[in-house]
Amino acid sequence: MHAFQAGHANAYLWRHGTTATLIDAGEVGHDTTVLDVLRHLGLDLTRILITHWHHDHTGAAAALADRTGAQVYAGRADAPVIRGERDGVPPMLTAAEEPLMASIAGTVEPAPACQVHRELHDGDTLDEHAVIIGTPGHTPGSIAVHLTTERVLLTGDISAHQNGQVILGPFNTDREQAKRSLRRLTTIDVDAVGFGHGTPVTENGKATLTTWTDPLG
Repeated sequence: MHAFQAGHANAYLWRHGTTATLIDAGEVGHDTTVLDVLRHLGLDLTRILITHWHHDHTGAAAALADRTGAQVYAGRADAPVIRGERDGVPPMLTAAEEPLMASIAGTVEPAPACQVHRELHDGDTLDEHAVIIGTPGHTPGSIAVHLTTERVLLTGDISAHQNGQVILGPFNTDREQAKRSLRRLTTIDVDAVGFGHGTPVTENGKATLTTWTDPLG
């Protein structure tokens, strides 16, 4: 697993031989960032897995799919948004989140519509080594990815890692549902946890995830 930033959000490359799956594509214009990392690692991109529709995670997906031929996978409920068929559900902001949202408004370019080749559901498996976990609440179609052999969990934005503390990710469409989704992730026995935002945890992943707090609630 290789983690890097593609704009404001993290992206991850899951290697399988000489090819790779990209988990989250970063912002518009960061297709070059991803391609540079792939060249450095000597990998060919075959699949792009999107954890949710937000523009900082989907912005470069269309360009990458076009330039590499990679297929795009996303959660069923978010796929129509990624394809540009309908607008995404806006978040229900808490009082603490309102100034945070105002501070980043307009800083992320909207993602162009992107074909989704496969819609994912809770419990789906990829290559027998990755399990898709439905994590609705941040967006209706949010997903996490459990890489069982590597003992890695990629949470998307259902959680974040801020100043050494795991927190419930901000800007949720349904905060209580997001909490339930995060509690479910804390039951998974993993060593490492990668977040949509913040530094990945490389050891004691399950124990660290269970310490999550909700400072913006």
